Amino acid sequence: MFRQRDVRRSAVGRQMGLYGTRLADLYGLRGGQNIVETIISSGPTLVLCGIFVTCTLVIVGFLFGRVVFKMNPLLLLGAITGAMTSGGALSVTNEQAKSTVAGISYTGAYAFANVILTIAGTLIMLL
Repeated sequence: MFRQRDVRRSAVGRQMGLYGTRLADLYGLRGGQNIVETIISSGPTLVLCGIFVTCTLVIVGFLFGRVVFKMNPLLLLGAITGAMTSGGALSVTNEQAKSTVAGISYTGAYAFANVILTIAGTLIMLL
């Protein structure tokens, strides 16, 4: 008796998940109607600017941390990957260093970055 209810609840949950995904797909498709024209008109410029901004901030942050704060490079890389909210980058850092020390500074920077991302997203929407 309980088992049938669990199966029914599970089926309902899956259906709601599928409907939610479908709803997000519809809104996403409607919101991206002009994406092809945008990529064709300014795609390479946007990609190059994104690469430049991302790399510049990481390099400046690393140099600032090493020169001004005299931080351990591994802790600094952990903080940078946390600020980027990039778990993949932390995994690569840990693998290359054969140590999990970067996770110490990743945690605090990650939490702080998520709060800032939430506030910044709200402020951008208000503009």
